[in-house]
Amino acid sequence: MVVIPILYKPTFMLPSSSMGDGQGVIDASVENTFSAQINGRAAVTAYQVGIFKNNAVSDLVYDSGVVELEDPFYGADSAGNVVRFEYTVPSNDSEQESYTTIENGYIYGYKYILTVWWDLDTADYSYGCVDSYETVFFAYAAPAIAVGSFTSKTSGSLPLVESKECTWQAIYTQQNAVPVQWFQWTLALASNHASIVGQTNRIYSNSAIAYTHDGLISGTNYAIKVDAQTKTGVLITSGWTDFAVAYSAGILKSVVEISMTGDNGLKLDWGKLKYIEGLPNNQDYQYLTSVPYEGHTAVELLYGNTITFASSTHFALEIPLEADHVWSGYIDGDSSDIYYASGTDDSNAAFYIKLSHAGSEPGLWPSTTLYPSTTLYPIADKGGYFLLDVNATNSYEVSTDRYYPSLYWFVIKMGINGMSVYTTPIELSVITDATIIAP
Repeated sequence: MVVIPILYKPTFMLPSSSMGDGQGVIDASVENTFSAQINGRAAVTAYQVGIFKNNAVSDLVYDSGVVELEDPFYGADSAGNVVRFEYTVPSNDSEQESYTTIENGYIYGYKYILTVWWDLDTADYSYGCVDSYETVFFAYAAPAIAVGSFTSKTSGSLPLVESKECTWQAIYTQQNAVPVQWFQWTLALASNHASIVGQTNRIYSNSAIAYTHDGLISGTNYAIKVDAQTKTGVLITSGWTDFAVAYSAGILKSVVEISMTGDNGLKLDWGKLKYIEGLPNNQDYQYLTSVPYEGHTAVELLYGNTITFASSTHFALEIPLEADHVWSGYIDGDSSDIYYASGTDDSNAAFYIKLSHAGSEPGLWPSTTLYPSTTLYPIADKGGYFLLDVNATNSYEVSTDRYYPSLYWFVIKMGINGMSVYTTPIELSVITDATIIAP
């Protein structure tokens, strides 16, 4: 029995609009590589590709003619791995020796047929060959996207941003008016693009390809890029643009002055500092007047609530390690998280200062309206102590045994070298009878 080597129809043709993600789009102004998977028991010895307009009369826009291969092409290697058959389709530049008449932007697209021969008979070209199915593709000019200029200043060879907030806009171009389907911005460290600082989701249906980030750190170099996909499925990227950040930040040590007042209190003078914005993490808070005394207002936080103070759009908050931290208020019993300040030190390593209170216990006092028991004796309150934790490397403790927390207003000055605690007695009626102002 004689086995005739044959080939089957080529499959997985590229370009092809059925493959998705832009694999069905070419730029006709440049040379393109087409490919297909070859199936069968024979080698390809010749091929021909014909490209047509995808219209009713199938106007021919390119015919390669029969191209004989110098060496037979096999659809798999010696290990059985698929090897795709590739061939070149010229551009539409009529000044070249070989060219197509494919037009970028033709809305109905194009279709093509690949014919492969396993046995070429120049006397009968219909022998020993097989045709692929018609495969549709589209032609559009190549899109491009870039990060637009975002500063006129430079630091060495890098663009320089002189604030903690910056807005970037992308420049997108495509000659056939193909719009962007989605875009995504990524901000990373310039030294390590895998260290992501900020990243948007894929943003759809937005005419402005822009991104704003608030929180750039002075003295740090960053990199920004934007990725996008066109309506035709073509993926594009701007690539990374490195830039430097340098700005002057307000230093708390230079704008806060602390001085003693009577009754073991402290006076805080914020000088030229206008404001630092604080944001509670929930609605469980209220304002009390006049607390701790006439002419003043305090904010009361219920259990589990905190206020976060951070840099604002008008004021970049930078606290030197040697600066003083001051907390003023009263606590209703122990608290594990009275005050917490975190950031980075001069070496850009994580750093924090945390204030807590522990060890307080209410005493036992006989009733004033009942006959006293001969075995019941008064037991004084235990005031406990304040504990300052400095980056888990140093801790400082100040006893408050003489001062049960809810009976005193405290002013505490903290720093990396220790803390001072100042107390002022406060009548609970000042708080319980205070005027409440809803936030």
